[in-house]
Amino acid sequence: SELYEGGIRVPLLVQWPAKIRGGGVSRQATMNTDFFPTLLEAAGFPLEGEQAVDGVSLLEHWVEPTRSVERDGLYWHYPIDRPHFLGGFSGGAIQKGDWKMIERFATREPELYHLGQDPSEQVNLAGENPLKLGELSDQLEAWRVRVGACRPSPPLLSEAGQLEFAEHFSGRTSRRLTVSGGMSVASGVLVSTPSDEETRWVQVNELTLKEAIVRIDFRRRGSGDLRLVAKTDGKARSVISIGANGFSLEVSGEMGKARNECAYAFEPDRWYTLTVEFVGEHLLAHVDHQHVVSVQYPQLKEERTTLTIRSDVEAMALDNIVLLSARKSPKWTERLEQLRSRH
Repeated sequence: SELYEGGIRVPLLVQWPAKIRGGGVSRQATMNTDFFPTLLEAAGFPLEGEQAVDGVSLLEHWVEPTRSVERDGLYWHYPIDRPHFLGGFSGGAIQKGDWKMIERFATREPELYHLGQDPSEQVNLAGENPLKLGELSDQLEAWRVRVGACRPSPPLLSEAGQLEFAEHFSGRTSRRLTVSGGMSVASGVLVSTPSDEETRWVQVNELTLKEAIVRIDFRRRGSGDLRLVAKTDGKARSVISIGANGFSLEVSGEMGKARNECAYAFEPDRWYTLTVEFVGEHLLAHVDHQHVVSVQYPQLKEERTTLTIRSDVEAMALDNIVLLSARKSPKWTERLEQLRSRH
């Protein structure tokens, strides 16, 4: 749960008498993502086709610890909505040689350490080494973009409760998920495919969704909108629309319509996470705490029974559809006033 050395630096013991001499000591860091390519090489199996690999093979280094390992850095990505009970916080980190940078997502405050001189990370050198800090910060952000590592926007008016539904498209899809033609799973994500259907859709069934947090990772290219549509038995309809240049909310029902929107330039081919909160009479959606759209509507108190994701964007990818129960945040009053001051 920690990005400091006390949380991520642990001993690794390797035993293979037929290949590796006993008693050797290596100072080379190993990531858990290195095990896959290393064990494949040890077993004599090649990678399959275009298979993505995050780590590097350390087999030659394990056989001869004096051999160096070529890699551009070590990366960590740990987004969480609230501090871990063991002390971890939402953030990311990069280590390159003896230098390590830690970024806290909530405050964007960086920490920079020289592990060779300060293995306990007691002296933050961020202010003294702006060039090294900028280099590592740029490299970490470039890695996040390359691998599609999203930073979900933490809830504003609510707190996450129990997990109610999750689909990560890493195997057989949930029986509670219905997918239309023109959508298929490829490389662990749901993508749009050439189809005569103008609108492609995914629906989560068997819902009893009242106060809740909904999260969806998406990547888009081209024109058209991605829409999340939630309906209640009382015929209230909530629509969150994501276009190339912004996103909006519209709620309609017995009391007419309520609508709001926010400008945001979504880059093509980049992954984003949309966080949606249903709490009391309020519905809000955000990609970060600076880009938020919200509406208040009495029928939002009703229980939602269907959630459908619709897309008329030809090149669209979806991943990690997550639904959580929710409750009002302890900072409800303060944050509600902040939201009202924006509109």
